Amino acid sequence: MSWAAQALLVLLLALGVDQEALRAAWQEALELDRAALVVREAEAAFGADAELARNGELLALRARALAQTGSLDAARALLGGAGPSDATRAAVEVELARLDLEADLLEEVIARLRVARDSSELRYPERPESWVLLGKALFRNREFLPAAAVLRHFVTTWRMHPEAPAAWHLLAREANLRRDAKEARFCRDRGRELSTWHGFYRTRRLQIEAEPDAPLPRLGLAQLWLSIEELDAARGVLLELTRRCPDFARGFATLGEVERKLG
Repeated sequence: MSWAAQALLVLLLALGVDQEALRAAWQEALELDRAALVVREAEAAFGADAELARNGELLALRARALAQTGSLDAARALLGGAGPSDATRAAVEVELARLDLEADLLEEVIARLRVARDSSELRYPERPESWVLLGKALFRNREFLPAAAVLRHFVTTWRMHPEAPAAWHLLAREANLRRDAKEARFCRDRGRELSTWHGFYRTRRLQIEAEPDAPLPRLGLAQLWLSIEELDAARGVLLELTRRCPDFARGFATLGEVERKLG
């Protein structure tokens, strides 16, 4: 981050920037492989506003960025010394489980995410990452049936999550172990489809970032949402497209079709 951008960030924080907006921006940056950017922004942000250290969601994203840039010890130290609010503590615990999984500390992952070792109940069932991290840990621990149950819940409940392709891949491997070729093929195909979708989704977002007023990337993004019947998401993209490009007829035509489907 340049000194000017850093100064702007500090000014925005001083004026009371929305922490949820900051969380969304860092989440998107990590999804677009911009971990180094998040590391720099987080250093400036946390230095400018001590209150951010109580936000477990922001702490978790900062730690993930540190881990993705190779600073695993710094990430663990940040989370280990964190004092998040009770409402956001789960984000820190799930991020610690992610670090444990990367270190292949499987029993630690399972203990952190399950209510008890012999229980199927999760501590943080509302957080999709807790399901996929637990499923991966159980699979690596050769507990294949419990892993499959956890991963099936994950891909059913959060079907378009960025981790869904990896979960489907593990489900395909589990089906192969049971010699269920039909199920393995279904899971493998579903994983490939989702991987392709997410690849296009990432590309469209990068194109929009590079050329915010170009109509085709936004139209392509809307069509991706339409391909999975996410009409509200498509409508949001198209409203922004027609606002930015009032002469782009295809944008209005597609928006009209979405409005028709929404009734």
